[in-house]
Amino acid sequence: MAFTKISSTRLKSEVNRSNISANQSSVDLEASRQQMIRLAKEFAPTQEEIGAINAGFASLTESVKPALEAYAKRAEEVAKTIKKDPAISEMTSNVPNITVNKSPATKANVDTLVGATTSASKKLNKVISAGSPTAIKKSLEDAPGLDATADKIAAAVKSAQDVINDPVIQQKFVDLGIPEEEVTALTSQLSTSLDKFVEEDGPTIMSNALSDMSSRVDRQMGNPIGSTSSPFGSIGLDFGNILGSLTGLSTGTGPFKELGQELETIAGSIDPLTGESVPILIDKAGNTNINKVIDKGLKTAVSEPTTPIFTIGNSDTPQSEADFQYNPVNDKKEFEIEIKNATRELDHVIVNWSLSHSNEFFSAKEFNETHLKNAINNFSDFVNNAIQTHYFIQKDGLVIRILPIETKPLAFTSVLGAKQKIYDKAIVVQFDAGYVHPIGSANTGNFSEKSITPEQWKSFDMIMDVLYRFMPGGTFIGQDALHADQIDNYGVNGPGFDVDTYMNKKREMIDVK
Repeated sequence: MAFTKISSTRLKSEVNRSNISANQSSVDLEASRQQMIRLAKEFAPTQEEIGAINAGFASLTESVKPALEAYAKRAEEVAKTIKKDPAISEMTSNVPNITVNKSPATKANVDTLVGATTSASKKLNKVISAGSPTAIKKSLEDAPGLDATADKIAAAVKSAQDVINDPVIQQKFVDLGIPEEEVTALTSQLSTSLDKFVEEDGPTIMSNALSDMSSRVDRQMGNPIGSTSSPFGSIGLDFGNILGSLTGLSTGTGPFKELGQELETIAGSIDPLTGESVPILIDKAGNTNINKVIDKGLKTAVSEPTTPIFTIGNSDTPQSEADFQYNPVNDKKEFEIEIKNATRELDHVIVNWSLSHSNEFFSAKEFNETHLKNAINNFSDFVNNAIQTHYFIQKDGLVIRILPIETKPLAFTSVLGAKQKIYDKAIVVQFDAGYVHPIGSANTGNFSEKSITPEQWKSFDMIMDVLYRFMPGGTFIGQDALHADQIDNYGVNGPGFDVDTYMNKKREMIDVK
């Protein structure tokens, strides 16, 4: 009898526990943030009109591109306007906080010399700049004869706030896909402290963000080999063995820390179920046996099914805990077939979340069984004691069925029950998400859409794409918005974002296609 291999699901759970995706998301967000800052620093709002002035610099050129409005019909065309045209600008006498003009020591002698009354002061330096905040700062620093201290230059650059309000920049911020609250916060910061952002070193900030992410992951993985010899952890180093370390952590033998030492797959290297010898996970030379110890699933058909066969559209309502099958939605085509074959009238999609913490990774089975165990209403109809969700999106992006699609979900309480007729025709989709902080954090009340992982967003996009095509006139709504007029703290219901706004963008994308 062969030894029992480690399930790939177990390994995926360890990846989720190590919070690698969440850490990567924080780096992705910082990268987008740095893109926003770079756009603001290097964009010249005066490029569209000759003579336009920004921070005391007047444009000498004008863009030959069509106006922004000509591109407003398609987001991808709007993005084209961000390409920088030459925006050559000349310093005027009106640079904020800096005296540009010079006065002669004896004006009367000058008047006598030229036979006319001359100006009391005159701009003697012709300073040419690209017109962006970064270029203006550099030009003021290099201009000869200016009384331009660092503080005065910073004040001048700070006045170049038209950059932030330019419609092209605003549209580009949206196109980067950054959450709306992040855009709002950074725009506010840029509008009041543009000079400080011009001083920032973007590449260094990103390098530090990557290093910090690697350090966090290394700590969560038990500091595997190589994690202390590079600012970027063991990633990219010989014998880093990230996957091997994760496998060891999932079985309890820990991460791989030292060459010359073996890392067992399981403690003692003997399968307690079969008594068979289990191969070493990582040998003394740093080589792994991942392919021998991980169960990757069957690749060929078998003559006899080893698990119950799932029928798409199965309408059998669970009558006991054992009746729940927790079958995954394997792909978009399968989901389309299930939705198209539904016999129950469907015209609503309700979205909510589990209100889990960032370090909780519920499977659909765990979440539903916990709910059944803690059911407070104890309905006589067993299925009503289950979590009232048709599709549960786990943090790893897997979409798992809980209630059969033909089962009408229950609105639970008598208050929410006033809208039971909506639930009767609804599909309920639930994220395993909610709190952006781990259990025990001081910020226990902070829940947000930021708790939704990138993998979950991909699965949700697929679900909404199919459901919108199936019911284009249907109502798509968050459970928080659905019951906002009935309960005070409705935000706890999730999903932390406006589903209607999300669907408006989805409709635009589908219409364009």
